[in-house]
Amino acid sequence: MTDDSVPDRPSSGRHRLTVPAARRGHGGSRADILLVGLAHSDAEAIPQRLFGALADSTVGVPFSDLARPQIEMAMAVLSPVVAEDFDAVDLAQRLQKSGFRGRYIAYGDGIPDAGIVRGEVADAAPGLAFEIIAMGGPRLASCDPSR
Repeated sequence: MTDDSVPDRPSSGRHRLTVPAARRGHGGSRADILLVGLAHSDAEAIPQRLFGALADSTVGVPFSDLARPQIEMAMAVLSPVVAEDFDAVDLAQRLQKSGFRGRYIAYGDGIPDAGIVRGEVADAAPGLAFEIIAMGGPRLASCDPSR
């Protein structure tokens, strides 16, 4: 990523997927799950599969429009390990620079060595709560750093 700045406001390209008012956090609590770089079909299926009822409180944001206020209020961020215009390391760096205190979850099919990705993210954004989810097959597999 060549531009390390984080915009203060999202551009008009930001789109909201589903954020029912009843599910939004009250009094500034963190309620949203940010979906960064997900294809439309993934944005409809994957959050429900991973987060269940919490998936109703998701906001889709292109990587280029990701803004500090969104990041600060999110309880989780979900993205592919590698997207068209960024990868997990790029997003981890942006999250850390913006004061993100939630959990960043990257997913992908056929991740050959999740430990390498975890290591690169840990080097780029020390202290960031990061998980890799391998998609596919009959179940989701969480990549535990102790394995």
